[in-house]
Amino acid sequence: MSAHETSPPARRGSGGGPFALALLVLSALVALAFFFSFWGVNAKGLGRHDMGIGLALSFAVPVTVYASLACAVLVAVGTAAAAWRKRPLGLWLSALGVSLLPILFLALVDLL
Repeated sequence: MSAHETSPPARRGSGGGPFALALLVLSALVALAFFFSFWGVNAKGLGRHDMGIGLALSFAVPVTVYASLACAVLVAVGTAAAAWRKRPLGLWLSALGVSLLPILFLALVDLL
């Protein structure tokens, strides 16, 4: 028997490594900040009754949109690199989807 016949098959996980996981967490935090800011501008206990909080949250909405776009660009480059090397894309695609949530939400709100 040759060496490759006795070795166990390579394990293929959803992979992507620690950088993909870090970008997934960062994208999730940015998306969470976006949705909180978007909601908080007119929330009864926040932006509706306190002009300072409402103004701060209204400035946070575009900042988080641009941050999610930056995350989407980083993740798209990482996804392309992982696909080029034929590595698992699970975490990369998850991070890409999460980073695009604020953009998709704004597009949906704009269409309705």
